[in-house]
Amino acid sequence: MTDYTLIHEYIRKYPNDFKINPIASEKTDQLVQEYPDVPQDYLDFVRQFGAMMIGNSGYMLYGRFTDPHKIFDPGVRAFPDVVLIGDDFAGASLGYRINKQCSLNSPVWELIEISCENYEVEPAYLFDDDDLNDAENFKDWIDSYIKYWFSDC
Repeated sequence: MTDYTLIHEYIRKYPNDFKINPIASEKTDQLVQEYPDVPQDYLDFVRQFGAMMIGNSGYMLYGRFTDPHKIFDPGVRAFPDVVLIGDDFAGASLGYRINKQCSLNSPVWELIEISCENYEVEPAYLFDDDDLNDAENFKDWIDSYIKYWFSDC
């Protein structure tokens, strides 16, 4: 199981800044049935926390996969093999691009962001420095975002 100690510490320290909506185990089981190769760190997050809002208008993590056209106008462009997992309430969405042709054994899941300014699918970046390093996985991304969000506290 992925270690989300950092998030638990921040929830204890700033309980009013987190809204958590647990997800029933049947829903997570359904997610795994539909996407058997879902990244383990994201699945562990959903099992531990479910959906989560960080801050009053910081970030919403849906606790499920959402089709990009439920967020963006369907006429904008196609988003093949992309599922969204959250957004920042300001036009940037977080998700995965599932590249089914990269690997012989299982698809490659790339953590990505889509901005409503240009609708480009780009790698998600870490919030912990000014170099905009790509996030290699969801756990690194969420840990960096939590530290960033509460850095002024």
